[in-house]
Amino acid sequence: MALIEIRNLSKVVKTDQHEIKTILSSINISFPASGLVTIIGKSGSGKSTLLNLISLFDNPSEGHIYFEGKDITKYSIKQKEKYRNSKIGVVFQHYNLLERQTALYNVMLPLLIKGMSAKKAKKLAIEKFKEIKFPEKLYEHKCCDLSGGEKQRVAFCRALINQPRILLCDEPTGALDSRNGDKVMSLLKEVSKSKLVIIVSHNEKQMKEYSDRVISIKDGRIVKDEITHKVNSVSKKEEHHIKGKNKGWISFLSQTNFKSRLKRNILSIISLVVGLSSTLLIAGFSNGAPSSIAKASERQFDYGSLTLSKEFSETIKDSGVSIVQVSRPSLEELESIKVILNNFEITNNYDSLVPMGVPIYIGNEMLEDLLYEPIFSFERDYVDSSLLIKGYFPGSDNLNEVVINKKAHSYLKGKLGFDPLNVYLNIKHHYENKYYTHDEYEPVIVDHFVYEKEIHIVGVVDELNYLATPKMYYPIVALEDYLINTAMNNLSAYIGESVSWFSLVDKATSYEAIASYSYRVFAKDVRDKELIRQTIDEIPEPYNLYSPAITVGDSLRDLIKAATLGMDIYLLIAILGTVLILGIVSFSSYTEDRKSSAILSSLGASKDSINDVYINENLLIGAISTAFSLAFAPIMQWLLNLIVKRTIGFESIINIPFTKFMNIPFLLPLLIVGITTLVSLFSTYLPIAFSKKISIREELVDE
Repeated sequence: MALIEIRNLSKVVKTDQHEIKTILSSINISFPASGLVTIIGKSGSGKSTLLNLISLFDNPSEGHIYFEGKDITKYSIKQKEKYRNSKIGVVFQHYNLLERQTALYNVMLPLLIKGMSAKKAKKLAIEKFKEIKFPEKLYEHKCCDLSGGEKQRVAFCRALINQPRILLCDEPTGALDSRNGDKVMSLLKEVSKSKLVIIVSHNEKQMKEYSDRVISIKDGRIVKDEITHKVNSVSKKEEHHIKGKNKGWISFLSQTNFKSRLKRNILSIISLVVGLSSTLLIAGFSNGAPSSIAKASERQFDYGSLTLSKEFSETIKDSGVSIVQVSRPSLEELESIKVILNNFEITNNYDSLVPMGVPIYIGNEMLEDLLYEPIFSFERDYVDSSLLIKGYFPGSDNLNEVVINKKAHSYLKGKLGFDPLNVYLNIKHHYENKYYTHDEYEPVIVDHFVYEKEIHIVGVVDELNYLATPKMYYPIVALEDYLINTAMNNLSAYIGESVSWFSLVDKATSYEAIASYSYRVFAKDVRDKELIRQTIDEIPEPYNLYSPAITVGDSLRDLIKAATLGMDIYLLIAILGTVLILGIVSFSSYTEDRKSSAILSSLGASKDSINDVYINENLLIGAISTAFSLAFAPIMQWLLNLIVKRTIGFESIINIPFTKFMNIPFLLPLLIVGITTLVSLFSTYLPIAFSKKISIREELVDE
């Protein structure tokens, strides 16, 4: 029985001009199990096409090819791959070696694809080299550095390494001189004693000298079939029996490809590191910002200082405009809500007499940006002593010693040129009050409140720097004592009894400006931040308990939410950009290596295995990027936290939850690994899926 039998084989193709062209027409031929058969014919006669069909590099339009009695044209994809790897060996006219790999690795490759271990494959490849006396010094040379004759011998060893039943040679001597050509033909003649060797060539003279049979093809038809030497058909069914599935060659080629495209891959790694590091930092920001902002917003010296007012809103008819009327609650109203304010001190608001913008001077220069703000007292729990970073708190409440915040310290230092601690400033403020008597002889009584103090800066507190203004703090209890003991001389003389400036404010109606339309409310324990917030929420309408410090904190939280949303959008763009970049790189690599992929297919590698070469390359990029990101992100976290702390005072605003995320240990690093893997796979599969299917015939065979 013939080893190969071809029945009614035809091949028809469509040209670029959409014309039908017949390459082979009704070929019927059979081949024995051994011997050297040459198919000759001019270029375009169809001889190489016949070789492509026997090797299953191409599919016939009609007819069948039988190998050992089985119709190989009906083989499944896996059967075709096994057939190419185990049953045939191909020596191409232009060698078709993997140029970036060594001579030794090229010969090992068919065995590796089959699943053999690298150690055993290397041993067999060296044995094959020794059979043809290939120089040992060239084993580890890359094929791109070999001569044509050396490449041909490597290709010859590669074709025979898997002990195929058939050796197919396309113009094996076409690129060689006569001396090297004769060497190759001698090798093929020796091989043909135990295997079927089919050669296609246009060199009829040389072929007849070595061939046992010469078949001539013209215009796609067999015109002559001549036996030149009669041989006894002998076939040795030798095959390497391999246990297991060694896929190490895939990783090796991936690493080689990675190194050969190092510059491009470094750019991909940088891109991915930026995307992954951004992901980690954004996750760290989302994790750390709320607690950081909460702590920072509570780190305000006046956190326990609030104002209490009554607000009434009325909409003007047919206008849609609302008018808000603000007033100080009456004593009866104050009594009704005092139970809620049990943990607070309540005083009059003296801003009309001593406003926060009271003029403060250094010599004759007025400090326009410095605010003068009351706290209740420097004693007991009314202040947060942990905020003090320089100097001391006054031993007793008085109006001559003040504490400034860090912003004021920087502001004054810029003005003075030296540390303002222990510096003396001056306050000069006058307030005129008119009392209308309805007395025609003395209708108006005018009193002047004179507030002139030399103030000594004795301490500095470190509070939230963001949105902060330069402030100095004084105790309102000391101001109240001062107002109680300071008489309105003209009004007292007119009435006939002592009237203090404190009384003027205390007895004012709810709607008088002198009352500042509000009370001052101070927490008895400023460290109980939760109680302060809870009290604000419990105050019923129409009363309003207002905390500037808490309002700043809430505005910060709103800002963080907006920033987080913006970062999420950026993150999505970064991920899409990374996928696009890796996809372009992967598509470029896959397109660039179409010939290498066709070579692997010709050696029996599966499509999935070839794709895995590029997937592994991208996974390697992903693995390196992940490692760099996990190392780089903590450094960036430290640097950004340092910058933020020094500029706006937030502590640990970025806190990447490496150890626990969403209450799951090490979830974030696992997510990063998962995201990177998905991005790498997606950006590899997508371009490969949309790229043109690789044709072994088109990429490797020269007609």
